Amino acid sequence: MTSTSIQPSIPIITHVEHIDDEHKWEEYKITVTNGTKQFYLICKMDTTSQCCEQFYFGATIPDGFIGSAYVGTTVVVNRASVPDDYDDYARELYVTIHTSSLPMVITCTNRHNGYYVHDVYVKTDTIDTYYKL
Repeated sequence: MTSTSIQPSIPIITHVEHIDDEHKWEEYKITVTNGTKQFYLICKMDTTSQCCEQFYFGATIPDGFIGSAYVGTTVVVNRASVPDDYDDYARELYVTIHTSSLPMVITCTNRHNGYYVHDVYVKTDTIDTYYKL
């Protein structure tokens, strides 16, 4: 009798797409393939420009990220570290996609006067929620 061991599939980052819906939403969509199944890691921010605010949406994608094994995602929200005129309402959100290589970090910031909140949507294998910055 011979036995065959079944190796579990390892989820692999296979694609990163940046989508900019001109002044409405900006988004990163990361495709993760696990055997024959795919799922998506999504972070998108409302980028509708309003008065009395400064906001930013961007990412650092390291070399070797595509093709690395997906490990998990963390989200950190905090007050902005750089004081400015809008310090009372300055918020930062960091989405870190951890892999077997270096992580990808998506940064969302909003500094405003208290009236101009931006929604940030994060969907992963374990998170599905909106944040207000």
